[in-house]
Amino acid sequence: MTILHEACQRGDLDFVRNFLSRPDADVNARDAEEGLTPLLAATEHLPMVQFLCQQGANVMPTDNFGRTFLHIATYRGHAPVIEWLLEGYKQQQHPGDDSSSSHNKSCRGNPWAECIDQANETALHYAAYRGNLQIAHYLIELGQVDILARNRLGKTALTLARQAEELPLVSYLNSLILLSNACKCQENDLLKRLLQAGVFAKFRFGRNGDQLIHGVCQDGNLEGARILHKYGDKVDWDIPSGSGKTPLHYAARMGRDQVVRWLCEQGVAVDRPCPVGSSAFVISVLVGHVDVAKVLLQFGADVNYRDSSGVTPIHQFSWLVRKDAYLWSV
Repeated sequence: MTILHEACQRGDLDFVRNFLSRPDADVNARDAEEGLTPLLAATEHLPMVQFLCQQGANVMPTDNFGRTFLHIATYRGHAPVIEWLLEGYKQQQHPGDDSSSSHNKSCRGNPWAECIDQANETALHYAAYRGNLQIAHYLIELGQVDILARNRLGKTALTLARQAEELPLVSYLNSLILLSNACKCQENDLLKRLLQAGVFAKFRFGRNGDQLIHGVCQDGNLEGARILHKYGDKVDWDIPSGSGKTPLHYAARMGRDQVVRWLCEQGVAVDRPCPVGSSAFVISVLVGHVDVAKVLLQFGADVNYRDSSGVTPIHQFSWLVRKDAYLWSV
């Protein structure tokens, strides 16, 4: 480790300031042992981190083990540094938005939150190793960390917390997984009791980065959706999953006309496009869910909506008819 990295690690701001004033100084220089940059070495010292960022430090480097700033800061347990960095990212994405209700959605797509190291471990795994409930809670509330993510040995954060006998963290993660299972199995009484007990409902899980609201809408669990709406903490029914689809897209694709109607009554954006540019109405036409299409039209869906390719629903429908006629003829 160089003298610059050592100074960053101990938080010697005066030395680092003088060192970086030299014309040949590199704020992103790596040490030969672990591949740490000055920023990665400084994760326990907020003033140092702030200064290095002001000097143009790369905030997304990885060391020789694939660890990001978030991994290292989480393992070292310095919550103020983590919060400062992620809040800074939030303000870049949503300038002027300081409302607490927007915190979950504003970190959508956060580049640090989904990073994995060479062992396929997220920052949540690192929090589990240390039993750091505060940081685990914060990362999960970002709405991006997959609570079910597995490392190369197949272990989730819950498994690691159990092995470390970190009981408060085990209890917290267990409550989230129990809530997830209640939604999946449509155990709505249990879902209601857990939400009334204050269990956080806006965590993400699974490969697509879904929240509970995506699952209940996809499954057509209207009662579950109503329970989440009533007892969940300011649930955003327009929030996209990790794959960019909203609850309305999921419900439309699966033909859940009652859920689609209920979502529209809640004021969701009817014509909001999914990542490929299709609205819920276009999706319902493509899949052939006439009842869903009728409901969407009742709530003002644009029948002439053009997707990212400039194609309207009638174009899509006519193509399907021609394709069906051709297949029938042969």
